[in-house]
Amino acid sequence: MPRPFLHYPENRFFLPLVLIIGIAFIGWFIFREFRAGRLPYKLVPALFTPAEQQFLAVLRSVLPSGVDCYGKVRLIDICSVENYLTGKQRQTAVNRVAQKHVDFLLVRSADTKPLLAIELDDKSHQAADRKKRDIFLNQLFADVKLPLIRIPVQRSYNASTIREMVVASMPPAG
Repeated sequence: MPRPFLHYPENRFFLPLVLIIGIAFIGWFIFREFRAGRLPYKLVPALFTPAEQQFLAVLRSVLPSGVDCYGKVRLIDICSVENYLTGKQRQTAVNRVAQKHVDFLLVRSADTKPLLAIELDDKSHQAADRKKRDIFLNQLFADVKLPLIRIPVQRSYNASTIREMVVASMPPAG
């Protein structure tokens, strides 16, 4: 019976050599951008998903006069942390909102005062971690007294229905 390939003395360096060459190639491939002086980032093809783009088009068409819409606004840019928190408590509070965003934020055009937050809820909102996040968002927006509406992702949106939801949920002008 013939011996396996690696049992021959002349082949004992074959596997380590292949591993070293493979690792070197992968390293070169991964880090070639860094050697060129480039940072490891690339431009996203679109800021919004197709579902978000479709909703945004309808939302823009029904916005009341004097109201602008911004997308993917970080919670830390909408809500500040109370001054009575210090040190670790403050950092924990900041961390809870620093990496989260709301899908759409309606603001008063004159001074960018937040008026209404909108979340598009797709199937991912059925996952346990997303449900926890949604509960946190609901409480956060209730506590800061900024209305939040949740709209299920749909194939198409009725402009009249969206207009009614927005107008009914926004605080009175003033």
